[in-house]
Amino acid sequence: MYCLGVVIMRPNPKPKAGAPTETIRIQIVNYLDWLRVSACSILRFSPPAVGPAPARPGGKTGAGGCSSQRSNPAATQRLRRGGERVRPVRLRLPVRGAAYAEHRTTHIEASCGPGTGIRMIPGVATKLAAPAAASVPQPRHMFVFGAGFVGRYVSERLLAQGWQVSGTCTSAAKKRELEMLGMSASVFDATESNLENIHSLQQATHLLISIPPIPGIGDPLLNLNEDLRRILSHGNLEWLCYLSSTSVYGDCGGALVDEDHTVNPKSESAKLRFEAEKGWLNLMDDLNLPSYIFRLGGIYGPGRSALDTLAKSKSLSQRQKVRESKQYTARIHVDDIYQALLASMSIRCARKILNVVDDDPAPRAEVFAFARSLMQRRYPDQITETIDVKSTGLDYEESIIPAEKQVSNARLKQELGVKLLHPTYRSGLQSILDSWQLES
Repeated sequence: MYCLGVVIMRPNPKPKAGAPTETIRIQIVNYLDWLRVSACSILRFSPPAVGPAPARPGGKTGAGGCSSQRSNPAATQRLRRGGERVRPVRLRLPVRGAAYAEHRTTHIEASCGPGTGIRMIPGVATKLAAPAAASVPQPRHMFVFGAGFVGRYVSERLLAQGWQVSGTCTSAAKKRELEMLGMSASVFDATESNLENIHSLQQATHLLISIPPIPGIGDPLLNLNEDLRRILSHGNLEWLCYLSSTSVYGDCGGALVDEDHTVNPKSESAKLRFEAEKGWLNLMDDLNLPSYIFRLGGIYGPGRSALDTLAKSKSLSQRQKVRESKQYTARIHVDDIYQALLASMSIRCARKILNVVDDDPAPRAEVFAFARSLMQRRYPDQITETIDVKSTGLDYEESIIPAEKQVSNARLKQELGVKLLHPTYRSGLQSILDSWQLES
């Protein structure tokens, strides 16, 4: 086993013809941050021996952060081999950070005669000056505008990872629920509330926007554009993501569409989504920080899936029957939304638009047929013949306006390195059913 080390090479003070340069081979006891020397080159060296170094009297300190010391005659005699001259050298090695707070110097032997070898001997454990205090990393603080299905799911998992999480909701009852999870929650009505009253927003390092546009108003947060811009530009923000929808692509006749495809929203909600995307992109440019637009497919997960819809025994409306005839439906499990968000936080980019969908744009009728088969095998007494479109997470008007398309997730996989936990609705629904069994 070898590690990278440093060789210091300098000529002898009175070189003789044919004499080699003096070479000092360093075996480091502690982490080497930077060794101040006049010239360096790289070699490989064995890892250091474990254990404290024996104490020895100190010596004078020379330039470059190194100190030298004369050894006593007995020690020098022990270091001689074959009559060759061996000179012990002690180097002071600076370290950094609380993890390397134990300081130690190392003795190294260098021989100056022809044919000599180099070996390291234990060093002197001397007291070094205390290192500069390590900068305390800024705590990660996620602020979620709109802690609904996705926002709450993300918040719970970030809290479990030690994040500080704040967010907004629409009622006092939901505020109490979020606070019981460990969040700092605020009841917020973007058409009436003031951003200045949300004190935790300025402390946030990460911002997730999951508030949908409002008919007749648009994105309510962008209506507070000046306040939002001022607060975010003077805060600690490092990352921002706006959750949009694949509905912005409109009807593409069943063609495969990626993020570069022409956007052509048809429904009113899709048009509002696209306008919100443009507004957030402008704000992202001004803030100059890693920013993402996630175009989500129909969102499903525990408590919000075809299985849950079947179990609730809802009646089927005419609009829902029309929707059943759709050939393609983009969808994404909330687990995969969460891992896409995590992956984006580790990649710095100016701004990026990504489709967040699974691999299988299967028709909704096929999804419900599979859900029924799962229910019949495990919970036959709960199966019904009616479904409810509102539990699928897709835009309501899409049930009337044609919007056939297959949405590509290639960029999500290539640029973020995301490997979907649920690449098809089959694994996603099976995992939800399995969670029911665990809960029962």
